[in-house]
Amino acid sequence: MATWNQWENALQKAGQNKSIQNAASTTDVYEKILALGLSTVKWESFSPKNPSDLLQLQEKIRVFVNQFSPCLFIFEPSDRERTPQLTKGYLFGVKSFSEVEKWIANNPSVLLDYSYLVTTQITNPGNGFVGSVFSDGAGNIVCESLHKPGVSNQRELSQPKESLHGFLDFFASHEFELLSHHGKFLSPYHIRMVIREYAHLPGYFEFVFGKQLDQTGLFTTGFLPLGPVTFPKELWEHEFHALSQRFTD
Repeated sequence: MATWNQWENALQKAGQNKSIQNAASTTDVYEKILALGLSTVKWESFSPKNPSDLLQLQEKIRVFVNQFSPCLFIFEPSDRERTPQLTKGYLFGVKSFSEVEKWIANNPSVLLDYSYLVTTQITNPGNGFVGSVFSDGAGNIVCESLHKPGVSNQRELSQPKESLHGFLDFFASHEFELLSHHGKFLSPYHIRMVIREYAHLPGYFEFVFGKQLDQTGLFTTGFLPLGPVTFPKELWEHEFHALSQRFTD
């Protein structure tokens, strides 16, 4: 059974680190996801330049949260070189604008140093899960997914704060067909769905399967093109050779 640590080790051997995604703004990432024809969240972005912009920002966020809660509120440095001490952060599960208002009140000196994003949030209705996929764009993918009850935040998988043992699933494909599957959670339907969604597109993808705006489906929430990251060939080849070995035993 593949684990997140094995996945990370494969990346590190290749000199990769997915945190490079932080170099792109979240808005840019969502726009690239849409350009690929993938379903993602609904969002509004804001880049305030002066104090009067902050008032408009608050009103727009208030309207968005009232209409689409629960929401995700993201704040990220608008100029990383000028303000290296600031980091990207978020408020997850925002149900009332007062939660955002409290954050604004607690950070008055840096409000103009951030860009902001408020998005719809994907919830886990009971059979939801989050996952990460590497695809070479030619039908070969490796996918790891987390099936912890109630979890719909992809960071639970990519940046775990506790053991995920017992909640992980892993599979690989070869030329658009299932190559190997380790785990008990993903059904053949879900595996085919992930392969169909990503196997023809090169890159690294993060996704959530859950409910958003009264629709249940697979929603892409993160993307990096090949180049900044490389398809983890060693990890995929391990699965390929393991299958070949089973046939020759």
